[in-house]
Amino acid sequence: MLNDEKLKEALLEWANIHYLPVLEENEELKAKLMYLDNERYRYRKMAHDYKSKLDGKSKQIDSLKFELDKLKKQYAQLKFISTYKKG
Repeated sequence: MLNDEKLKEALLEWANIHYLPVLEENEELKAKLMYLDNERYRYRKMAHDYKSKLDGKSKQIDSLKFELDKLKKQYAQLKFISTYKKG
């Protein structure tokens, strides 16, 4: 939450520095720019959230692959032992 607030403040500062002379004269342009800055922030946050979700899924997949490999080894050992006992 804190990072989101800092990012939003930084975006607003950037907008104020770059557009301040024009914005003082044109309220309609000011409203459009603020809307676009908010949209850019929203999409950036959505992309970050999506990337975080994908990273989490990737870690989960790696963990499941490790468990599968471990179970395959156990299965092979049990199969070998059962074959050895039969013979």
